[in-house]
Amino acid sequence: MVAYFASRVTVFIAMWLATRSVPGSSFYGLAGAWDGSWYHRLASEGYPHQISFATGDPAQSTLGFFPLFPMSARLVAAALPGIGPLEAAVLINLLGGLVATVLVWRLADRIWDRSVADRSAVLFAFFPGSFIFSLAYSEGLALALAAGCLLAVHRQRWLLGGALAALATAARPNMLALVPAVAVAALLAVRNHRRWFALVAPALAPLGFVAFQVFLRLHTGRWDAYVRTQAEGWGQHVSLLATPDLFRKFLRNPFLNTNEGIYVAGVILGLIGFGLLVRARPPAHVLVFTASILILSLSSEGLSLSPRVLLTAFPLVYGLAYRLRPASLGIAVGSEAAILGTLTFLTLTTLQATP
Repeated sequence: MVAYFASRVTVFIAMWLATRSVPGSSFYGLAGAWDGSWYHRLASEGYPHQISFATGDPAQSTLGFFPLFPMSARLVAAALPGIGPLEAAVLINLLGGLVATVLVWRLADRIWDRSVADRSAVLFAFFPGSFIFSLAYSEGLALALAAGCLLAVHRQRWLLGGALAALATAARPNMLALVPAVAVAALLAVRNHRRWFALVAPALAPLGFVAFQVFLRLHTGRWDAYVRTQAEGWGQHVSLLATPDLFRKFLRNPFLNTNEGIYVAGVILGLIGFGLLVRARPPAHVLVFTASILILSLSSEGLSLSPRVLLTAFPLVYGLAYRLRPASLGIAVGSEAAILGTLTFLTLTTLQATP
């Protein structure tokens, strides 16, 4: 918890500096920037009844956002007098990040030991992509649910694990990585111990995603409302050439687009981190979850492994924490903190680092 609060101090200092650099800006104005404005709109107005079109093609709209986070913000705003959906969204994300950090620690403690858990929690809290926990984004809620799911499955609490996975798949699309993760854990439990009740977890896991698609079909009259909005409105779709295209564009002109450089660094760090995680020998479901997040991201045109996406593959910190000696922890965390503050400032004041 201390590490998480210290990391928020780093982020809030960077946000304060950003408010001094952007005339007329405020803390909540910056916290609601980028996708935060769309989550705010969704929490305030709900989903539109049809796909929005611009010049004949689907336009950007809230149909491309999953419902659990904005719905939670709406409920919290209604329950707490004096705050609106935007403030509620920031509060939920901040608390979600705290819960996620605690659960990241608890999972590492169960799998390895307390020293690995301590290093993992600090590395996770200061990870550069964790600036997102201080904005009106869904990562805090989603990662708290994902870490809780992996911990519940590790403790063989199958109903709880499946329910948390179902909620997570209603929060973010890449949380579908939990489906194969809990399926592997359940199948191993059936094969090795004949625990047939374990199958309840993979049966429940995708229900959040399925329920969202059914809702959109009833609400808009179309099964493809989300897919079309994401692909044609937001420019995000599955492509096996996404990562090769990213490297080709970056190598053609490395200084043209800062975001491409950040994504390339994310891909390299993600692959190295996965190699370290494999060597740490985590349970199969943790490894499958991480691999699935990486595969979904590397095959996503328009997204790739940005810092906040890399954060969602949070077991990667376990591999580094397992290998990292205590004497090197200060250097690693200091480097993370410097990048975290810089990335926060650039994200909120420029287009050089988009979240």
